Amino acid sequence: MYFHGTFINYLLINVLILSAKGLSKLQVVGGRNATDKEFPYTVSLRGENQLHYCGGSIISQKWILTAGHCTQFAQYVHYGTVWLNDGESLNTIKVKNQILHPSFYSDLIPYYDLGLLELVEPLSFNDLVQPVSLPTKNQPIPFNQSGILTGWGFLANEKSTDILQEVDLILFDDHYCDFQLNVNINNSYFDSEFNFCAGDWENTKGQCTMDSGGPLTINGTQWGVVSWSYKPCAVLPGVFTRLGNPEFREWIRNVTGI
Repeated sequence: MYFHGTFINYLLINVLILSAKGLSKLQVVGGRNATDKEFPYTVSLRGENQLHYCGGSIISQKWILTAGHCTQFAQYVHYGTVWLNDGESLNTIKVKNQILHPSFYSDLIPYYDLGLLELVEPLSFNDLVQPVSLPTKNQPIPFNQSGILTGWGFLANEKSTDILQEVDLILFDDHYCDFQLNVNINNSYFDSEFNFCAGDWENTKGQCTMDSGGPLTINGTQWGVVSWSYKPCAVLPGVFTRLGNPEFREWIRNVTGI
C-alpha cells in the first residue's frame, strides 16, 4: 500500500500505473455515471499536455478550489461537462495564478493540503457551470451522513470511462477515522484537526488515484477536498482536507473574498 506522496512522486506513480496497465481513462471506485447539470461545480485540472491529473471545484467565477499537492502544475481547467475528453476547447480555460496554502508540507503525505487557482477570466455561469457552497467558519461537519464525491479518478477493477463519476460516501466521525487510519494500522498520519475521512462500511467505495483535489459535498455544500488514501483504493476510508477548519476557511476568504 502507498500514500499520495510529494507531487512529483504522485505523478510518476500515476504514469507508471497507466503505462503498465495500458489505461488512459479514469474513474472513482464503486461509482456511477454522473449526468449533465448534476455537479456543475466539478472541474478537471490539466497540465501543459492537457491531460487530466486532479479534480477541483468552482467556488466563484474566477476561483477554483483544489488540493495543495495538485496546485503546482495546473495550467488549464476543464469545466462545464461530465466528459473528460469532449474535444471542446470552449470548455477549457487557462490558469492565471496558482496559490498554495502557506503551511502546505508534503513528504510521505501532504499536510495543509489546500490550494486555489485563479482563472485568467471569469467563467460564465449557466446550467452547466455553477459554484459550490462552502461551509461557514466553525460549522460542524454532518458526521455519519452520506455525501457525494465526484471525480474522474482510477477505478479499482481497471475499467475505464470518460464520464464523470459520482459515489455516495459516509462522512465518518473522528473516532472512527482515528481508529481505522491511525490505531488499526499503527501510524499517526490522520489528523482530525485538519482532516476527516469518508468511505463505506464494506470498504468497496471511495477515492482513488487522480481523484485528488475533488469535492465531497452534502446538499450542495462542499465539506472536503480529496487529499490522500491507502492503496489499493477503498480498502480503508479516504482522507479529505477539512474545509470547516477555521484556519482553512479564513485563508480561502482572505485570498478570494469568498
